[in-house]
Formats: sequence, C-alpha cells, structure tokens
Amino acid sequence: MLSFKKGFTLIECIMVIIILSILSTLAVKKYFSLRTETKIATLESIKRNLESGFIKFSTKTYLPSSNVNKCRLPFQKKLQCILINNKQIAFTQKDRHPIFNPFLNSMKQIKVIMDIDVGYSTDGLNYKDNWNLEYDYNQAGISNGFWIFPAMNDHYKDINEFKCKIHYMPENHTMNSYGRSIIILETSDC
Repeated sequence: MLSFKKGFTLIECIMVIIILSILSTLAVKKYFSLRTETKIATLESIKRNLESGFIKFSTKTYLPSSNVNKCRLPFQKKLQCILINNKQIAFTQKDRHPIFNPFLNSMKQIKVIMDIDVGYSTDGLNYKDNWNLEYDYNQAGISNGFWIFPAMNDHYKDINEFKCKIHYMPENHTMNSYGRSIIILETSDC
C-alpha cells in the first residue's frame, strides 16, 4: 500500500511566497506614504504655530507696557526692537513681525517668542535633528528670515531647491513680493 506524507506541495509553498511578497510590497508603500504624510502634517503644524506666535509677537509690540526702542544690535540699528526676557528682537514696520539677527544666535530670539523644537547645524552641512533651522541671511540683518526642514541624512541640499520646508520671509525680504511678512510651506519633496 502507498503511504502519503503530510506536508505542503511545491505549488502551495510558491503561492504563500507570492502572497507574502505582495503584502510586504503594500506594507512598504504604506510605510513610506505615512512618513511623507507625517512630514507634511508636522510642517503644517509648525507653520500654524509660527503664524500664531508671530501674531502674538506683533500684538506685544503695540502694548504700551512693552519695552520698544531703537535696536542696539549690530546691523539693525535703524530698526525698532522689543525687549522680551532680556532678548532684543527687531520687527518690521508694517506688520510688526520679527526680524531675527543671525549674528547673535537668533535661535534664542525665536525661542523667546515660541517653544519650538528644532536643531541648528553649527557647520552648515550636517542637519541630523528631526527638524532643523537654517538662517536666511538677507540684507545683513535688516530682513533675515529662516527655513525649517526635516533631517538631511545624505549630503546637504541647496535649501532654495529643496521643497520640503517652511520659509519665513519678513515683509522687506528681497524675495518677498507680497508687501507683508509671509511663511511659505513647500511639500513636493517630502
């Protein structure tokens, strides 16, 4: 009499492998899609927080109790500044949004206005934090903005060409044609 061994046939094993490979392909696609969606959602949230913080900052510059005087900071002596927590911060004339001074660690100026969790590269090449800030030097201190973007694990990209970022430009920034301070969100490279 013939004896049969229990087990899977070659066809059944191949079918299981095909099904598992299809499922893993779908899972990988979903994972990368979620990473992109997360980056975009985080950038949108940071943008809203910046807009809210800058409106609050602008309002403070109008309060009679605020300490507003001519700036004493290098390159900003023609501008008005407000003193908040012993940090002098210049602001624009029309919408009174901040103009950060990159020559005096503007990260501290930004953190006086709002609690934001971003890193800063000291060498200008390595941006390994989850979210990074780079200063947009424009007209030597009188219209400086900044960029916020995710970690760059490979070589530093030209920030102007990289399209996964927030770009803050005060009203008098040379690339700003809106006549008011703006925060631009770009997500096509996320």
